[in-house]
Amino acid sequence: MLNYDTIRQKDFLLPIFYNDEGKIRLARVREELKHQNITDEDLVRIYKKWRDENEYVVYAQVNYDYSIQYRAIKCSKRGNDVYNWRIKQRFAEIDTLAESYGNDKIFEINEPEPKTNCLFVTFTYDTKLTDRESAWNQISKDYNRTITRLRRKYGKINVLRVWESSKRGYPHIHAIMMFEKKSFSVFEHWNKGSTKSSFRIQEKHEFDKVWHSNVDVLAVSSVKGVLSYITKYLRKVYSGNSKYELTIARLWIHRKQSFAISGQFLEQLRNIRLDSRSLHNSNKKLVQTTLEGIKLKPKFVFVGIFTLDEIKQNNTIKYPDSWVFSLKKLPEKKHGQNCEASSEFPSWEWGTNEMRSHEIAKQREDALLLEGQFLPLPICR
Repeated sequence: MLNYDTIRQKDFLLPIFYNDEGKIRLARVREELKHQNITDEDLVRIYKKWRDENEYVVYAQVNYDYSIQYRAIKCSKRGNDVYNWRIKQRFAEIDTLAESYGNDKIFEINEPEPKTNCLFVTFTYDTKLTDRESAWNQISKDYNRTITRLRRKYGKINVLRVWESSKRGYPHIHAIMMFEKKSFSVFEHWNKGSTKSSFRIQEKHEFDKVWHSNVDVLAVSSVKGVLSYITKYLRKVYSGNSKYELTIARLWIHRKQSFAISGQFLEQLRNIRLDSRSLHNSNKKLVQTTLEGIKLKPKFVFVGIFTLDEIKQNNTIKYPDSWVFSLKKLPEKKHGQNCEASSEFPSWEWGTNEMRSHEIAKQREDALLLEGQFLPLPICR
């Protein structure tokens, strides 16, 4: 049994969490979680240590004239500045849609029969049913089973869903559900001992039937309000606030997406209030071609994943805070890394304009490059 009290006192992490290159890797931490009693405090410390170690994908860009450029791109790690930027970009359109609604209401409670097709649903776990690790491991299956049952009963449902961890480490789910063919009867509910009220639905018992624990269902009267809540919540989670570090650490260790949006969710919102054409700008790029009109695209070859300190050994980095910078020399080869410390182009198989996934796998790194010819943003776990 590992002595975690000693670890906390000395503020260091055991070698078991590191790979052969001396980097914390999720697979190592997950394996340890299976066999040892890692507390929430331990997990948050490990996660923050991993998050704050800046790592870069180094690749070779072979241009149409066969010149070679070496570049480093900062990895997107859950909770770091690159990841937070991606969150902001992903929700920019939702923010625009939310603002477009103004003070418009889906229903007015003083109507004769108020109804809504938009619900804000929270699914929580009964701690008596299972331990928290099992809850995190099965929450995706539980949620998918529940949403499938609801769709069988009510038809198509477009969903924006986020996970969250409670103070005790158990998962729960927040979901905005927009029903295309079903509207629910709304009534005003006054909480005991409170001057505030909330809007509920008569059909709440139908949701209790499809979930094993506790379900809270709110009738959404203002789309702007609920959309703003979700986007602000996600920004708060990834703002560096220590209040949400356990949520992020749990999402990281259990490989859960921070959020998920149904493919038709935004379209349904646009159809209600906004012409979608106003939200899209042309991103047409100029591409160099031969005289015959053949497009000339650079080729990219994956080199390896390195820390900033490893890159600095052979390079002078003028702006170390930059997410992308050019290298004059490749980082030195270390044990377990398949790269050359040479200014000449090594004999790797050429890839496409995205990194070759099997080459990344050889590094025993779980990295994936997003689309983007000149500014790919690698995800590193």
